[in-house]
Amino acid sequence: MAHYYSHAHYDTHAHANPYVYGRNQTNTHNNDHAYTQADTRDFIVATEPTQCTHTPCLWGNGTCRIALDDLSPSGLTRHLKAFHFNTGANQWDNKRRGMCAWGSHCDAQEMNFESFGKHIAAVHLRSTAQRCPRCGRGFARGDTLTRHMLENCPYADE
Repeated sequence: MAHYYSHAHYDTHAHANPYVYGRNQTNTHNNDHAYTQADTRDFIVATEPTQCTHTPCLWGNGTCRIALDDLSPSGLTRHLKAFHFNTGANQWDNKRRGMCAWGSHCDAQEMNFESFGKHIAAVHLRSTAQRCPRCGRGFARGDTLTRHMLENCPYADE
């Protein structure tokens, strides 16, 4: 069965990234799929469901939809600065404080803008997650793993 992907207007930032994240418009299959804007047809036809290699930006309740290929804290910060904090009164300032707008809901308290990338990577995407090689315990960020290994790992003396 062929899957049809509409070129709906998800990406208003076409110049930024040739990959946008589109949603399959059929009722039988609701997986997300990547497509390129270079394709000028009304629909892209795929005979098999495809797996997206990029993660969609969900800032502002998912209205951005640009496919992110750098999920590091600095990569996420670059994206936020370029596309979400680049107009008038909404300029990026590292020391300015605000609420995380990733997805539909985030329980995080107000934070400095400079912390948004690190927060999104660690909490929402878990792209910075690491596991202790000694005891196997998981950590959201490398700095907490390092502290654990130096101070708290029960196998530190081995």
